[in-house]
Amino acid sequence: MRIKTLLLLTLLTFFSSQIFLSFSQEKESPKTTEKKTDNLISNDQPGKEITDKESQRTSDKTPNQSNTNSPKEPERKIIAYYFYGDVRCASCKKIEAYSYEAIQNGFKDEMENGLLEWKPINTDKPENKHFVDDYELYTRSLVIVEFKNGKQTRWKNLDMVWELLKDKKEFIEYVQNEVKDFIKEESK
Repeated sequence: MRIKTLLLLTLLTFFSSQIFLSFSQEKESPKTTEKKTDNLISNDQPGKEITDKESQRTSDKTPNQSNTNSPKEPERKIIAYYFYGDVRCASCKKIEAYSYEAIQNGFKDEMENGLLEWKPINTDKPENKHFVDDYELYTRSLVIVEFKNGKQTRWKNLDMVWELLKDKKEFIEYVQNEVKDFIKEESK
C-alpha cells in the first residue's frame, strides 16, 4: 500500500513539473509580445519576424486583398495556412517549421511567381476565429486553400502532420507531395 502511494506521488510530481515547464517555456515577457507575434516566419524572408501590425494587415485577407508588390494578382492562388494559437507547444512550433521548410524548399518557383503563398494565422485572435469554422479546425493545422479570381474554390487539411512529426524527412515528403498534387488538381 505504501509503495503505491509513493509511486502515485512521484508520478503526480513528475507530470505537474512537466506541465509547469511546458507553460513557463511558452511565456514571453510583456514587452516582447507587444512588438511581435510568436516569431512568425514571413513568406518573403525566412526567419523574419512579423510584427502585430504586419500580422493584422495580412491575417484574414484573400489573395486579392493581400499586400504584395505585384500590381496584378494571379488568376489562381494557393495559400498554405498554418493555424496556431496563443499557447504554442514544442510540437506546434516544429510543425510550423517543418511545413515552412517543405514549402519554401519544394516550391521556390511557385512562391516567386505568386502561385503559392505561406501564411501563418493565429486563430485565437478575434479577427481570425472564423477560420476554425471555415476549415473545420480542431487543433493546430496546415491547410492548403485554392483561390480563383479572389474566391475560394477548395481546401484540404493536411492532418497527417501530427502523425509524421517524429520523422522530419517523411513529414516534408508528405507536405510536398500533398501540395504538389493539390496544385496539379486545379478545380474547374
